[in-house]
Amino acid sequence: MALIAEKPEVLDAIIPKKQYSKHGVYQVKVCVEGKWEVIIVDDFFPCYRNTNSIAIAVGRRNQLWVPLIEKAMAKVLGSYSKLHGASLARGLSMLTGASCVRYKCPQTLKIDEEVDTFWAQLVSSQESGFLTCCHCGPFESEEAEAEFKALGLVTSHAYSILDVVHEQGHRLLRIRNPWGQFVWNGKWSDGWLEWPIDMKRALLDKRSDETGAFWMDLQDFVKRFASVTVCKLRMDWSELRATQEVGRHADSALQIVITEQLCEVSVTAFQKGSFSKEDNLTDLMVCVHKISEDGRIGELIKMSYEIADNHFTIDEFFLPRGVYQVVCHSPHSLVTNTTGVVNIIVHTRFPIFGESVPMSPLTRLESLHRVIIEEGVVQNIKLDGVVIRTLNQKFRGSITMVDNYMEQKYLHVKVDNSKSMNVQSSRGSLLIADVVPPRSRQVIAVLSTIDDCAEYKTANSYWLRTNKSTSLLPDW
Repeated sequence: MALIAEKPEVLDAIIPKKQYSKHGVYQVKVCVEGKWEVIIVDDFFPCYRNTNSIAIAVGRRNQLWVPLIEKAMAKVLGSYSKLHGASLARGLSMLTGASCVRYKCPQTLKIDEEVDTFWAQLVSSQESGFLTCCHCGPFESEEAEAEFKALGLVTSHAYSILDVVHEQGHRLLRIRNPWGQFVWNGKWSDGWLEWPIDMKRALLDKRSDETGAFWMDLQDFVKRFASVTVCKLRMDWSELRATQEVGRHADSALQIVITEQLCEVSVTAFQKGSFSKEDNLTDLMVCVHKISEDGRIGELIKMSYEIADNHFTIDEFFLPRGVYQVVCHSPHSLVTNTTGVVNIIVHTRFPIFGESVPMSPLTRLESLHRVIIEEGVVQNIKLDGVVIRTLNQKFRGSITMVDNYMEQKYLHVKVDNSKSMNVQSSRGSLLIADVVPPRSRQVIAVLSTIDDCAEYKTANSYWLRTNKSTSLLPDW
């Protein structure tokens, strides 16, 4: 909420009508699972019994917009208690409608490349003017929590990042506690006695009016903060929102038309119902395809996979002028024969045209074929005219696809996945026998994890033979 206060234009969009309501009824506009909704709330707020003071967030000078927005978000999520378990990315995306990404802090400072990449992400976010915040903790031991408290930090707490600078060889972050108190008292803090005079004049004295803010170097930051969340809010970008199903019976895709020579794009996918039914989340594979001149699925431009998350974002990439389709797959839904609904948001530097278009099962299968061809691994099979590809990178599971290029012979295929662990098969069995006709391509099986949080293993063994018959012989 403190970050939103720094963007008046965002706050104006969240609460369209600023007038006091004599009836105590207000409209709050929030982005729910990728779609804008107007939430109606009243001005009755939970209070402490003994003091009658408001028990939730309170704005400075008793500003009403803070508890109104918090009540609207609690109404969407189901209760005030669920606000405490919500991620920073979810909260920021609800308030801004923008895509959010989360960067984990490096586990060690000894890997220079990892630290440099993390710092570059911070600098890039700051230079772009994005809303940036960080999360301190949680830490399991009471000793660690006491240590953080002694240093002025609050565990399991969100802070905003106001600035990042590289001064005289020091990488420093300007961080603010939205409470306005409990600030860092270690190295580079306001009371630190070893400030170089010129750096103190440039970085500290000119910013002394920022309540709850402090400087911290990168080394201390990665030791005490777990992650950074960046809200990529661009007020001058265009957005396109659409809904599509995932699963065996999905029948639509989002088609977009790029008219500029080159357009910067980001894609975000939200699972519908994820706010209230997080145990029903499925995995998502979001693909962006070039559409050929004859209207068929073409080159795979971008693919991203996420395990059972309520939403995720494909970071910015560039698309040249042309027609594209955004297609969502769910390997788990293919295995369990279930259907889900996904809200797709496309943010673009320039205005684009887009609409939901029908997609036949064959076209959707062509999309999956493209993914396997371009991202899968060709197996070492010594049989002319036969190619087996396995996709087991970038997602938890395995997809096996067989190409039979022979002109007249049928291919008998037996795949043994019985040595796999924590997976289930779209064929209902880990031992599969099938026939691939001449000049045909076929997905033999999709394996998906049973428990997304547990370890898993996929192991494939193949037996192949050719025959002029379509039927499998009894010994198979």
